[in-house]
Amino acid sequence: MKFTYTYTNTVDDYAIAENNTFLFIPKKFFLDYILPVIVLPVVEISMVISYINYDYTFVRVMSIVLIILSILGPLIALFKAPKVRYCKFKTYYTELFQNNKYLEGQKKLVINNNNISLKFNNGKEFNLVSSNISKVFIKNNRVNIYIDNYKILTVIPFSTFKTMEERNLFISHIKQTL
Repeated sequence: MKFTYTYTNTVDDYAIAENNTFLFIPKKFFLDYILPVIVLPVVEISMVISYINYDYTFVRVMSIVLIILSILGPLIALFKAPKVRYCKFKTYYTELFQNNKYLEGQKKLVINNNNISLKFNNGKEFNLVSSNISKVFIKNNRVNIYIDNYKILTVIPFSTFKTMEERNLFISHIKQTL
């Protein structure tokens, strides 16, 4: 089965796709979500217990401070970390796009059975086999295709597809090749 799509990407497409890797890579997911949501509240509970059990003023004051920090820490981590990462990725991809002008223009993605070709408007071409694809992730009206070790190959906006059926057929075909 052969698929051919022509589309353009923005810096935001790549920054969002890079930020999404934190949702499916276990180590990144643990550091961003599990640690602040599960581990730090356990510390908070132990601080409350020490506050209740000790009469020493210093221990009580330190317990109150640690309780406040253990409540604020996870909240800050949950809501701020993705935004901070996104800003870093956006800065990185802005510079990358400025240094490699061909990334801004139209791309042509051709998938023919197990062969994938990504052609840029300056004539550069990137060829690989579908076994190099490590993940296909759909989020924010984009199909993000990652290769070896979760590096972004390309981001295909939903607007590239003429119909929903065409998009679903493409997604199911590319996921079958994984």
